[in-house]
Amino acid sequence: MFPYVWAIDQIPVVADLVDSYALNIASRRERVGPLARHVYDLEYRRVERFEKEASRHFRQVLIASAADRDFIGAPNVIVLANGVDLEAYEFRPDAREPDTLIFTGNMGYQPNEDAVTWFSRDVFPTLLAARPSLRLLIVGARPSAAVRALRASNGIEVTGAVPSVSEYLHRATIAVCPMRCGSGIQNKVLEAMATGTPVVATSLANRGVDGMPDRDILIANTSEEMCRAILGVLSEPQRGKTMAYAAHRLVAERFGWDQHAAKLEKIYAEVLHST
Repeated sequence: MFPYVWAIDQIPVVADLVDSYALNIASRRERVGPLARHVYDLEYRRVERFEKEASRHFRQVLIASAADRDFIGAPNVIVLANGVDLEAYEFRPDAREPDTLIFTGNMGYQPNEDAVTWFSRDVFPTLLAARPSLRLLIVGARPSAAVRALRASNGIEVTGAVPSVSEYLHRATIAVCPMRCGSGIQNKVLEAMATGTPVVATSLANRGVDGMPDRDILIANTSEEMCRAILGVLSEPQRGKTMAYAAHRLVAERFGWDQHAAKLEKIYAEVLHST
């Protein structure tokens, strides 16, 4: 939609890119075959040019994480991270169902599909062998065919769209976020932290959230690290509860809507006063 307002000179415009889709494509191309990679390369070059062009047309451009800002590299691109509704995602650290893992998100989105299929194939069977009562809830709308096929796996439930993601988060023992590609900031991490669900995630999933490892979040980038972190929390429930309290403080202090609305209003005011 940006080209529709590129010609407006008399009104200052603040554009919100949300994230860098060029960075998203660059990370996703590593997970596809040679033919698809050629298509990704073509699209990457087009999107990269477009994002840089957008940054030249607007007074300010907003982006969700520092990694996305640095990727675009324009001086007028500033970070305004996503927020989380702390009322809708109420903090409830207690009364969790035992041995319950959860992954949430738009399950038709390729980075989510890649993450949960990798976890189901390379991590969950080892966890299940150690704890046969363990189950994995895959919660989110539009599950792809590859995600729906996981229903045949022992211990895995694919829900599709649900009325309230937060209610599923409140049931879970641990939220897993094994993202291996993508861009921006992971709302699923913020939402899990807000509800008091301990989070085990990759470094990429922590990007933009910037939770402190071993205090707010457990970072695990390989299948072995994922298994060790998850089994550690399952065997030491107090560790997960302590981490949940620390993570909730993080989101309450840095990712509440009030703070973000105030920052956005300040950006608008500065742009207006600079005209």
